[in-house]
Formats: sequence, structure tokens, C-alpha cells
Amino acid sequence: MSMRINNSARQALRAGLGLTWMVLSLAACQSGGGARDAAVAVHPGWAQQRDADGHTPFEGETARETASGEWAAFQLERRLPEGVDQLPMSTMALATEQRDRMQQYSTKRHELLRAKLSGSAKAAGDWEWLGPANIAGRGRTLAFDPTNPQRVYTSGVSGGVWRSENGGGNWSPLSDGAENINVASLRIDPVDPNTIYAGTGELYRNSARPYSAMWGRGILRSRDGGQTFQQLLSTANDEFRYVADVAISPIDHNRVYAATNSGVWRSRDAGATFERVLRPVSDLDRVLYEGCNDLLILPDGATDRVFAACSSRSVDDRYWLPDSVTPNGCGTSPCPAAIFFNADAGGTGEWNTVLSEFGMGRTTLAYAPSNPQILYAVSASIQPGFDRNGDGAGDYENGLHALFRSDDGGQTWQARLRNSSNDALSTYLFSYADGMEAPRCGFGSFYNYSAGWYNQAIAVDPLNPETVWVAGMDIYRSDDGGSSFGMASYWYLNGVQSEGIHADQHLLMFDPGFNGTTNQRLYAVNDGGVWKTDQARGAVSRGINAACGPSNGVLGWQPLSAGLGTVQYYSGATTPDGQRYIAGAQDNGTHLGQTARGTAGWQHIFGGDGAEVAIDPTNPQRFFVSYQNVNLHRTTNGGNSFVRVTNGLNDTPIFIMPYVMDPNDPNRLWAGATRVWTTSNGGDQWTGASIRFGADYDSRISAIAVSPFNADRVLAANRRGIYRNDAARGAGTTTTWGAVAPRQGWVSSIKFSPHDQNVVYATYSTYGGQHVWKSSDGGSQWQPIDGSGDGQLPDIAVHTIAVDPDDPQRLFIGTDLGVFVSLDDGAHWVAENNGFANVIVERLVTTDGVGGQPPMLYAFTYGRGAWRVKLTDLTGEADYRIDERASGSFYDPAQSGQGWLLESLVVDGVRWIAASWYTYLDGAQVWLLGAAPVDRDRVSIPMFEYAGGEFPPDFDPAAVTSRAWGTLEFVFDTPDQGLATWQSSLTGFSDGSAAFQRLTRPGTSTSASELSACHSGSWYQPTQSGHGLQVEVVDDGAGGQNMFAIWYHYLDGTPAWLLGLGAVDGDHVDLDVSLTRGADFPPGFDPADVEQVPWGDLRFTVTGADTARIDWQSGIDGYGSGSLDLQRLTRLAGQSCDGVAAKRGD
Repeated sequence: MSMRINNSARQALRAGLGLTWMVLSLAACQSGGGARDAAVAVHPGWAQQRDADGHTPFEGETARETASGEWAAFQLERRLPEGVDQLPMSTMALATEQRDRMQQYSTKRHELLRAKLSGSAKAAGDWEWLGPANIAGRGRTLAFDPTNPQRVYTSGVSGGVWRSENGGGNWSPLSDGAENINVASLRIDPVDPNTIYAGTGELYRNSARPYSAMWGRGILRSRDGGQTFQQLLSTANDEFRYVADVAISPIDHNRVYAATNSGVWRSRDAGATFERVLRPVSDLDRVLYEGCNDLLILPDGATDRVFAACSSRSVDDRYWLPDSVTPNGCGTSPCPAAIFFNADAGGTGEWNTVLSEFGMGRTTLAYAPSNPQILYAVSASIQPGFDRNGDGAGDYENGLHALFRSDDGGQTWQARLRNSSNDALSTYLFSYADGMEAPRCGFGSFYNYSAGWYNQAIAVDPLNPETVWVAGMDIYRSDDGGSSFGMASYWYLNGVQSEGIHADQHLLMFDPGFNGTTNQRLYAVNDGGVWKTDQARGAVSRGINAACGPSNGVLGWQPLSAGLGTVQYYSGATTPDGQRYIAGAQDNGTHLGQTARGTAGWQHIFGGDGAEVAIDPTNPQRFFVSYQNVNLHRTTNGGNSFVRVTNGLNDTPIFIMPYVMDPNDPNRLWAGATRVWTTSNGGDQWTGASIRFGADYDSRISAIAVSPFNADRVLAANRRGIYRNDAARGAGTTTTWGAVAPRQGWVSSIKFSPHDQNVVYATYSTYGGQHVWKSSDGGSQWQPIDGSGDGQLPDIAVHTIAVDPDDPQRLFIGTDLGVFVSLDDGAHWVAENNGFANVIVERLVTTDGVGGQPPMLYAFTYGRGAWRVKLTDLTGEADYRIDERASGSFYDPAQSGQGWLLESLVVDGVRWIAASWYTYLDGAQVWLLGAAPVDRDRVSIPMFEYAGGEFPPDFDPAAVTSRAWGTLEFVFDTPDQGLATWQSSLTGFSDGSAAFQRLTRPGTSTSASELSACHSGSWYQPTQSGHGLQVEVVDDGAGGQNMFAIWYHYLDGTPAWLLGLGAVDGDHVDLDVSLTRGADFPPGFDPADVEQVPWGDLRFTVTGADTARIDWQSGIDGYGSGSLDLQRLTRLAGQSCDGVAAKRGD
């Protein structure tokens, strides 16, 4: 249960008034499009990209799009346990929480981390990002700072939020450490541009599985211009798995709307809480759509006039899978999309359908800035539609359905263009125009692939309401209000001519300073990142022949990818010295990087979906690349040209065919499909080396490895088991390999130890079992090594394993949650995410330290490119994130008698820590207060000092004064220990640091009628704001409960604090209260100087979940006796009194 506070209390929290916490001496208590196959006549410009054998290095679009569907299936297959078609959303959340609880360890020091090592240990283990900084991956967002048009934000769908300070010229990452970096929507607060909302989860790649690579975890929010992001806890649930759009009211910037997989949600408090306002369902309460994908708020008017588009994909979509993503509201077919409108969405207005018709799929909206009464909507088709080539079958499923226009503010709509239009070019908005017109253009046979669910964008010229832009595979412009269009880009000329652009468009946005003359800038965001044209009023290619190539003088495009490191890698390999590396990228081909060229010197050397790669360790100019299925190529000149090397390899592999180079002989390669294959001449001729393991998908090989000690020992694996042959070079198509099945599930990688010929490791990506296994006899018998206790791995997909070349006990694995390391051969594991993005790791590679280079670990990630770290520097630190477990009292055992009380709270929708420091100065008591939002494992808190009040009943809030004291930072290694560091310029106080450890932990009881742990928190009398009690109810270890309390107050104008401790008795506790004095501020603090004086008695009685009363009597001058009614000020996160508090996240 999370605490909720009112506005006045929130202000008190931020000011530091009325909140204190303690620690005392209570020790006892390129486009994923490629080109056509070599048999098809090529486009203009393709000839420049041919290989020596005449083969175009970009697979045909038919193969690519088919493979994209196979990619989706493969992502499911390799993670799903047998017999299971869906895992609960909690699977990833539980794995993340377990990772965050894991023990910290310094690999460099070979010792458990002490708190005082936090800062130095983190500095020691920084990973180096290798790039590419000149090739970007898929994005869907762009947002400009309203006060500075040069400051622009974007995101990668698995690469987090990025910022540019020069209009897109260079980019820097902002959210690598955020809870989730699969960012697909982005919005900046127009009143406070330091507030940024980032919606996670890519709806258009949703496979209805929570462990899909593109799944999200709600909305992230930054209050400091992107320096830090916190998850809005109200969105940390399945309703916000995919946040497709975020919009902010132009009337009240605290009113935020979100379009998600479960409808439309509204927040009235800047995201602290959300309520669902639109859930499209049938009369039988069946969900109609995969989600709501677009929001549009009209800029004028006295109310929030909001449009929402909700839709489902066509079953022809490349990522559609049977029985997975289509809701059953309309039976087995997707429901026609709808545009909903609410004239007062911020108030009590109702949602009404203003446009929906048969065949209407995903729909995107835009209004004309020069006349907001004019709106446009473009829709994809979920039906076959018009038969364009006359073969009797419709050609527009997932292509264009229609473009609509409204001239009355969205109340009525008229179709300006349909897929049946005689103007054929204008109907190709979501299709490959070059494929639809391939016969006319000489590009080969008719090809009607469309992707209107995945690729869709619309924008209206800021000055001319008749000029509307629409994008799908390419970009189009209409100058007559949407009736006809001309082509403004050519995906297949990307990198060849200025008219070229990366395929698959997801957003169009005009520059804020667009004036139609000196500024004609239009931005496009696509599968290749951010692009721009400075010629939005320039010429476009018109007429049916425009599909065949651009006219002379048409507008051109430029990539804005400098520094934008969002590439999604499937695989990677390095040269022995680690100075050259190649990697296969999803939808972006194969890339070559070199240390000498830097992060911006990567080269795109091969097309298609980049897949498995291998480098000859004896010749860095010779390596192998591939794309999906059986498509393997070799270069001997560093990637300048390639030859296909698949002769004889006739089989059906998984999406990414596994193959490896024999470490004993670089001319011998091994590959896996339904059988094992081998070549001894670098791929010129392949032969089968095993019988077929089976005809079904589960029998296809998913991993393969060759012993570095014995070229005849080869292991291969699939979902059914691990296969071994100790005479593999002599094997043939009738050879049966020995088999063993350590567990059910897909084997994702196999790795022989470089230290022992009999030791080999295997990893599993399938959930629901142990993920790392070891064999000590060359692969015959296997034992799980997922660790135990606090060092046990979470149930998370493991994709790759590496062994330290200098330490046989040190293992590294890449998972869906980053990198983990074991220092004891798998007996225990810790998370190694320090300095590393929170991203899926597909491949880990080690280098031995040859050529004067140190041993390195390389990581190729799915969303943040390539990384490396020196193995001598790797810390192996757990990536603990502050959560509700941070509540309690903490102290330095060497300074018992003074310390800190911390409360983990949910403030404004995100995690905060409120801190009180109870200490001394020149023998007198001092208390310091502050609160701040957390940043992963740390929180930096501005602290305040107070004076001026009197003890009740003479307390007057107006007499209290405060002054800034300085900064107190807590860095947690675990929930129970860490390092505190402080700085203050006030007289008598000094800068310093101290290791802290837990002294007390709040209990778990929840009764509202009896005094329980749920009453832990801060209490005060609203008419006397400025002093109050902090209480903590703890378990006594014998079935009972104790409570201690700190009363922070004033006496004769100076701050003082009282400490009470007692046993809980029903609804109350009688506390023995004492007063302390005599010590000094650290480092001058000496526990021996502390003098404890009995003060008197205090009874704390609860009268409800949020109300209480105190009665006291004291014999010390200035205190006397009295009583006071109290109200709760804070409730600890994770605590609730018999359901009185709202569910977690509220």
C-alpha cells in the first residue's frame, strides 16, 4: 500500500515541515526493407550495392516480411514453457524484484561490498558504450521543449529516452537506468517543460505476451528535464502494459491522458493517480480492440475536447499470431476501428463514436493548426479491399482503408480517398508502391505487401489546412485536402540518393518554427531513427510512374542519428584483440565497428535482418554474416564484397540459423537446422553431419558449440535436448548423436570452458525452470547452477553465457534483465548492471587480452547497441533499486546514539524518501528534515534546519523559521545497508560520510482498530504544523509488537526531540520517554558523550486508520502534561490498514 497525501501535506513534505525520521541507539529493538532477390530486376541504385556474385545484399521484401512474422513466433517459442501459451504479467515484475534484492559483490576486489565501497565500486565498473552512434534503430517519438526549440527529445522502442540540444544534431541517452526503456510515446508538459512523460511498451509489436521484447511497464515521468525518470506507480500494472500515446490538457497541465492496451485513462494530478475513462466493449462486455492507439486534443475551447482512436490489427499484419492478440468482441475477426469524441473529457463529458465503418483498421488523427476545425484521419484496412491488379483478390489488407476529413471540428467526417480510387499511387500510402507497380517499373512481379498497423503517421501543414502528409513505408504529401498524393520519399534509395529514407515511418512532425519559407523543416521518425527534410514545400513525385523512381528536383531527406544508439542486435562477434566487431541487427542489416573509428565509425556492410556472425581469428578481413533462415555469406576483404556460401545446405532452420566457426580450424563451420551441418572449406560446400532430429519446429537446432580442445567434440541443442558427438568430423546424414534433456525448453546457447576440456555450459531462454546448466564430462550429464538463497537467479530468459578467460570460476550471462555474474561457478549470482543500460542482452563475448589489449567482455544488446568492459574492472554489483523496504531506522554502529529515520513514500505518483536526521551540535539536540524522489539505488535530499517554536500548548506555527542546511545522500547497496554522504556550509557542521546499516524494520500487521504496523509513519496536529511524532511499530520476535516514537518539537525556541519505546497493548502503547544531550556532530560525535535523561510517560492511542491521540506527563521544566489529537501525515509505501488504504500505486 502506498501513501497518499493531500496538497497541503505535500507542500509540508517538500518544505521539510512536519516530517522527520530517525535512527537512534535502539540496537536492542536499412530499412528492415531490403530489395528484391537477385532474380528480380533491381531498382535504380541497387546495382551499386551488389556483391561480387551479383547477389543484392538485401533480401527481397517478401522474404523479409515473412521472416518478420517468423521473428514474432520465434520470440514466443524461445521463452514459452511447453504447453503454455501465455505467462502472467507478474512474471517479469517478480524477476525484476528478485534481481533488485540480490547480494552485491565486487568482482574486482573478490569480496562482499561494504556500504562505504558504494561510490568507488560503482566508478570502477563502468561499461563503455561502443555505438553505433551513426546508425539508429526504431523509434516512434519526437517532442520539442516549448521554451527552447533546439532542445528535442526522442526515444527508441527498446532504447529509452534521448535528448538533443542542437535540434537533432547530436543525441545523448537519458533513461538507461529507468524501470523500462521500451519507450513508444513521449510528451512534454507545455507549462513546465522539465516534466516529461514517457509511455512504455510498443503496442504495434504486441504479441499478447508479457515477456515480448517490446513490452512495457507503465509511464515514466521526469521532473528534471530528463536527468532522472521515475515510474508512475499508478501505472505499474497490466492496464498500462502498452502506452501508445500520452496527451496533456491545454487547460490544466496536471490533467494527463493515456491511450493504452486497455482503453483511455485520465489523471488529474500529473500522473500520481489514473482513472479509466474509456473502455470500448461490446454489449456482452467483451473487449473490442487491442487498445487505443491515438489521442488528439483540440487546442481551443473551455473544455478538453478529446478524440481517441481505438483499433486492432489485420490478421494479415506481419506480427499477428493466431489466438494471441485479436480480442473476441467481434468473434474471430478484428472489430472495425472507431474514433471516439468527448466534448468535456476533463469533466463529466461522455464518449461518443463519431466515425467507424466496416474494414476500418488502425487510425491516426491530426488537426490543421491554422484552422483546428479541420481534422484528418487516416485508416488502415482490416479487409482485403480493392483488387488492384485484377487477379480476383483484394490487395489492401493492412494497406489503406481510407483518408477522412472533417470540417466541423470532428463531428462529421467524409472520405476524401479510398483504396478503390482511380488514382492508384495515392492508395499506396501504407504499401510498397514499388511492389504494387513492379511490373510497370520493371522491378519484377506484382507484390502487395502493406503494414498499416505497424507503419502509420499523419501531419498537417501548420499554415495550410489543405496540405496533409501521410506516411507508411514511404512518405506522401497531398496539396488538395487529402484527395490525391505524391511521393515524397523512396525507401529503396536510402543511402544512395537524397530522396532516400529508411523504411517504416511512425511519426511526422513539423518544426515548431516552421514558416513555409526560411523554415520548411519536417521530421520523420522511422525504423532508422530520426530524419528531416528542409524542403517540406518542395516538389514531390506525382502520377503512377512516381512509384518507379523520383522526379527531378524533388525534396530530399537527411538522417539525424548522431549519437542515437538504439540499434537492436541479435548477435555479435569480435576479433581476438577486440578492436573490430560485427553485429547483426533486427531490421537493420549487419554492422562493422572498429575501436579506431570510434562510436560514429560503424559501417553498414550487409542488409536484411542481420543475423548470426563469425570472424576468422587468424584473419580479421575474413568473416561471415547472415540474414534470416539459410542465408549465409562470406567476405575476405573486410566486408567490401560478399559471396553466398550455402551450397548443399538445404534445410529449414529457426528464424536465426545458429552457426559457429570451429576454434581449431577457421575453415570449418557448423550449422544447425533440422540436422547438424558442416563445411570444411569455408562454406563452399556443406554436408549433413547427423540424422534429422525431427520434422517439427521444436526439433530445429537453436544452439551449437565446438570444443576448443577437440575439434571432433561438437554439441548441438534444440527444445527437446542437447546432442553430443565426439567424432563429429566423420559424421554423416545417418549418424545418430547422443542425446540428453536436462530440462524442457529451448537451449539458447552452449559454451565450452576455455580452461577445462570436460566443462561445458548451456543456457535456457524458456521460463519456468532453471536457466543455467553445467556439464563436467563434456556434455553427457548436466547439473543446474542457478545459485541458491539470495544468490539465486530469477526466473528470467537467459540468452548467452561467457567464461572469464583468466578465471574459470567467473561466469557471465546475458538475460532479459541485463547481465549477471557468478564468482563461484554458478553457486551464487549477482547482477552486473552498473553503468549498463537496463536492456535485453542477446550475446556476450570475451577476448583474451592479445595484442597488448586487456581482457574484455563485450555485450551486444537488443536496443542499446554494443558495449564492453575490462574484465579487471567488472564489479559484479547488484542493481538494487530503492523500494518500500527502505523504510526504517538506520545508523552507523560506530556512532550509536544518533542517526536517521527513513520513510519510503509515494508522492506525486513516484517513489520518494523522507529523511530525518536526529543528531547533536555542541551538546544540544538537532533535527534535520528533507525529502526527495529516488534515483534507482540512491536519493539526494535537500535538508533543512528549524527553530523558533515552543512546546504545546504554547506552540505557534508562525514562530517557526527554517533555513537550508545542505544535502544528504543515501546510496543503498541492499535494503539494509549503504553509504550516507553529506555536505553543509552552516557553522558547526562539516561535510562527511558514514556507512549505515538497518536498526529497525516496520512490521507487517494491518489492523485498523488496533495499533499495528500499518500505523507506522508521521503524525501531526494540522493546527500545529511544524512539530509532530514519527512512529514505527516493529515485531518483537515473540509474536508481539513494540513501538518506538520520536517527538520532534521545540523548547524555548530551540529544536529538541524525545524518544519513546513500549510494548503495544491493543489500541494503544504506553511509552517510556527519554531526553538525550551532550554529544556533537560527526566526525566529533562520541557515543560516550550521550547523556540519557528520563522525561516521563506518553500514551499513543489509535482511534482509526488515520487518526490518533496522545496523552503525556513529564516532570521536566517546560513540558508538563497534556493531550493532543493527531492525524496521519504519511503512510509508508507497502502498508495498509485492513484495506483502508488504496491498492499499491495509488
